[in-house]
Amino acid sequence: MIKSGYAFFLVLLVALLFAEGAHAQSGNQNTLLPEIDPQDIEIRSEFRARFPGLRRQPILGFNPRPRVFQIDPNRLPFMETRDQVVANVPVSQLSRPLPPLQSVIGIPERYNGFVKAGFGSFITPEIEGFYTHQLNNQSLLSSALDYRSSDGHLDDQASGFRFLKWDAEYITKPSKDLLVSARTSVNSDFNNLFDPSPQFNLGSTPTNEYLGLNGKVSIKKIKNALESWKLEFDAGLFAVDLNAGGSTLTGEVNEQYIRGTFESRWVGSRLNETYGIKGYAKAGQFETTLTNAQSWADVKAAFVYNRLIDYSTRIEAEGGVQYISDGINNNIYIAPRLSITHSLKETLEIKGTGYGAPELKTIQDHYQANRFLGFNNALRQTYTIGATGEIALTALDGNRIFGGVNYEFINNYNFYQRGVATLINQVNTFYTINSGDASIFKIYAGISQQLVPQKFWFDAQAYVRSPRLSGGGGDIPFEERLGINGAVSFKPSSKVLLESWVDYVGKREDPLSTTDLSAFFLVNFKIEAEIAKNFGAYAKALNLLDEDYEVWQGYTERSAQFFVGITYKF
Repeated sequence: MIKSGYAFFLVLLVALLFAEGAHAQSGNQNTLLPEIDPQDIEIRSEFRARFPGLRRQPILGFNPRPRVFQIDPNRLPFMETRDQVVANVPVSQLSRPLPPLQSVIGIPERYNGFVKAGFGSFITPEIEGFYTHQLNNQSLLSSALDYRSSDGHLDDQASGFRFLKWDAEYITKPSKDLLVSARTSVNSDFNNLFDPSPQFNLGSTPTNEYLGLNGKVSIKKIKNALESWKLEFDAGLFAVDLNAGGSTLTGEVNEQYIRGTFESRWVGSRLNETYGIKGYAKAGQFETTLTNAQSWADVKAAFVYNRLIDYSTRIEAEGGVQYISDGINNNIYIAPRLSITHSLKETLEIKGTGYGAPELKTIQDHYQANRFLGFNNALRQTYTIGATGEIALTALDGNRIFGGVNYEFINNYNFYQRGVATLINQVNTFYTINSGDASIFKIYAGISQQLVPQKFWFDAQAYVRSPRLSGGGGDIPFEERLGINGAVSFKPSSKVLLESWVDYVGKREDPLSTTDLSAFFLVNFKIEAEIAKNFGAYAKALNLLDEDYEVWQGYTERSAQFFVGITYKF
């Protein structure tokens, strides 16, 4: 009985122990892992680990790249909280967080100047250069030179020319927002003209020589991108000496002028809104061999308003009053201008513009437009009323397709015609400035593409126009109805550049001839190559198709011409 009692008691004790173990295993989710607090676990040398028994439990005290503090990886396991660990780290072991990654754009190498000099057929030298010198942190000097000349390309008469332009400028910045500059320029041109008629018996080819001097002072203050003002003063003179032997075609023209210009703009009360005022006063006089000095004046004052609405519609408005006196007539004009540009879905842009534009071209403006003008001319003011509608598509960055329509009605439009002299009979002489009411209707379309940035790009534009004189006067003399121009550039490597540009000018009316001036198509090409770091060479061809053409009736322009030259940067 005693042995039976001991056996029963032993069996009961084993049963109780077995029940307690089963209860403990059910409380630990049927896992053989001991009951351990996940926060007491430290993981070393492995960034990722999987423990089926730790379901979404945070693992504290572990960071492979600490940003604020550094902890000895060989320390003994710890059970402190994160705050306690940081508190125990010596100050000398703390480190700053890593800085953000930066992408620095390289700045191209700067040069103080360059010289491009070449030589072409028909004994044609050309020089182009620029130089700048920084005096100090606030001031610098710069100068530019452009020179071309030729011995001539015609066999039956002298046809040489010279073109020289030189500029020098001083720029200083007395304060952070103030910019002051002074500039002077010299123009010296020489041209052999055509022989108006054998009946004049000039004995040599007529010539004209231009001399222009100009000086300008500019003061500009920029408060920010939207607020600034600018004040400019400039004066100049221009002289023409036309030598046609001892004939009545010989004479001189002299012109002087002075001008002051002011502009100011400021922000409005609404977002993307600016106001401004601008104006100028220009006065001068000119005299010829046959006329006394005649004074002229051109004064304008205008108010300007710009606003961007909803970042899609831009309004640019200008309302002005302009007074013009050309020595014969005095008039006051209204000079409005309104332009509205609306963008659709950031790729399509529609623009409409309407304007009224008074203008007085100076003697210098006319002689630079037509080098075959005679010396006895008068100035005439013009007033243009016009409107333009344009649509442009920008499907990709650097690519633009556009087209539009423009109509202008011009009162006293300035155009050029050959004068007529009576000797034994009527003969054509040099050109004169004429004026008459005219209308010009124009349709144009173009494309600008940069297919591969910094590698291949081109621009092209074509237009059809109807330049008509009012009152049944026919087409405006020597103005085309059709034109095409374009340019393409290709850079196969960083040291080689290929360029080509073309111009097509359609037929033009010659009122003193039974036939129109022929159309012409000019193709030009140039290649530039960098031989050394600062040294290069170039070659170019002008009128590559060897077109026989005239811009102004009576004078044949240059045939195919070839150049070679060098470039040097310093």
